Amino acid sequence: MYLRKTLDTWEIWTNYGFGWEHECTEFNCHDAGDRKREYYANAQCEVKTKRKREPLTNFTTEQLAEIRENNRKATRRWLDRIKANRAKKVA
Repeated sequence: MYLRKTLDTWEIWTNYGFGWEHECTEFNCHDAGDRKREYYANAQCEVKTKRKREPLTNFTTEQLAEIRENNRKATRRWLDRIKANRAKKVA
């Protein structure tokens, strides 16, 4: 069985007029999209996301377990949103 040696992360970058600055890092694309929309709505500045791959050696076993569980929860929330939107369209 193949085990990945990296973990995908998404960095949120903002530009308030003084150059691009790294604001935060998210561990799934859904949360990264939510943070990007929040930064844009609140700060009214340029916002972009970058996907990066972090080596798994940078994380402890407990951190990896927490990240994986949060990713599962985010995926469930995303699927629930899709089901709710489909139900609205049908009704």
